Amino acid sequence: TMVGEPKDPELRGLAPRVIEHLFMAVGERSTATLAYRFSASYLEIYNEQIYDLLCGEAPAERLDVRGAGDAVVDNLSRVPLASAAAALRVIERGAAERHTAATKMNLVSSRSHSVFALYLKGVNAEQGIVNHGALHLVDLAGSERASKTGASGDTLKEGIAINQSLSALGNVINALTDTKKSGGHIPYRSSKLTHLLEESLGGNSITAMLAAISPAARNYPETVNTLQYAARAKLIVTHVTANVSIETSGGASPFGPGGAAVAEQMQMQMAAEHEARMRTQMV
Repeated sequence: TMVGEPKDPELRGLAPRVIEHLFMAVGERSTATLAYRFSASYLEIYNEQIYDLLCGEAPAERLDVRGAGDAVVDNLSRVPLASAAAALRVIERGAAERHTAATKMNLVSSRSHSVFALYLKGVNAEQGIVNHGALHLVDLAGSERASKTGASGDTLKEGIAINQSLSALGNVINALTDTKKSGGHIPYRSSKLTHLLEESLGGNSITAMLAAISPAARNYPETVNTLQYAARAKLIVTHVTANVSIETSGGASPFGPGGAAVAEQMQMQMAAEHEARMRTQMV
């Protein structure tokens, strides 16, 4: 679902399609005074520890996540990107470092969750306006039953960690969709996964979830659980605001003394335009 076969137009996954679309759209919008810059990071959450998949060597160093909302991972590599092809090479390079193992249900089973982040910054040199945003492509390892996977030893330990973080994610989703029952407390800090996804789940973002299910009768319980999981996630409501700022030169705003107010007005206008587009798409 996430990567597929990048070189096959019919079998490409979500990441190659989205990345190529973004670079194409940015190329069409770029002008002599409007420039865009891309960069990326790639990490995995393995046994409730965060590892950098782009550090250039075996990801042995554990990284820490801090902050609320738009959480920051200390010392995480960020690679500049000049093209969609470069972004896909970064994904391929990072994917090769992920922890995998063979089980009875999957010969190449992911033993971790991964987050590929694509950062975009647009600078209008003429007006001094800066737009920035990030796309997070999150590949969640599937929940496991040891009785079906035949896991033991380290593989069993990995499966337990996967299930615990998915359970924590489910608790966050439940809390976001039933604030009366949760008393307004959202347990983002209960796992590294939910801490990293705080902004995506309940902040300034647009979030989509793809649920992978099996048509096999023997996997019926897992299929039902996955669909219930996705149905709850669909009830989450996020509020989007454009990330717009004004670059000043010598302390003066290109819009004069009211530059901050202009930036706020632009944020509201862009958010309204986005909401209108979303309503059109839903219709």
